[in-house]
Amino acid sequence: MALRRPALLALVLVAALSLMGSSCKDKRETRKVQEISSSLCEAANDFNRLIVWQNYRAASLMVVPSKRIDFLVEGESHVGNLSIENFSIVICQAQKTPPVRDLELPDTELPEEEAEDDPMQMRLPVETNPPGGETPREVIGKEEAVDAIEKDQTPQSDESLKEAGVDRPKGRKPKAEEVYYGTVLVRYINRTILPSARVDTKLVKQYWVHVGEVWYIDFDWSELVKR
Repeated sequence: MALRRPALLALVLVAALSLMGSSCKDKRETRKVQEISSSLCEAANDFNRLIVWQNYRAASLMVVPSKRIDFLVEGESHVGNLSIENFSIVICQAQKTPPVRDLELPDTELPEEEAEDDPMQMRLPVETNPPGGETPREVIGKEEAVDAIEKDQTPQSDESLKEAGVDRPKGRKPKAEEVYYGTVLVRYINRTILPSARVDTKLVKQYWVHVGEVWYIDFDWSELVKR
């Protein structure tokens, strides 16, 4: 009986530590979702403000890249016919699972020319070229590269590793970026669509994707201009 007691105490201690670890992880994840939700509200305010101002070119830079051209083409057809006095964000909610099945993940690599004269360029993961014309890239030393590999923080650039004299370990891939999904409810105040003289206050659901520290919207014009 005396021998069983230490073993039992050890099991209880392991179980308690496991519960504490799980609780801390849940708290960190909750804080992360709260931070992501706050950034979603900021992005949604920026985007919908541009929609109200009919600055569709600037707004397009926050649209999922694969749908950006379609967004601009259809937006041009509504210029002069769509009028919105204001908007209000009703709900901003971020989560790890997609709210709809067909929500597309954007490619975070954007052409450099799209960043020119972009009022939202601070939100876009775009590198600008220096006067010499060469794209800047991080140069690291061999010790830093080895240390990064050991800590599972292998630099993204194989060229940087090669320059440092270090080969990327076989089977080791760069850590995948976390993806969050957002749902936003927006109320467009005093919305008018010509030639109708009807004025209404419309509530619209918007879907967003967070990749590479940037929010992108999967925008649907039909929801905004539906009479």
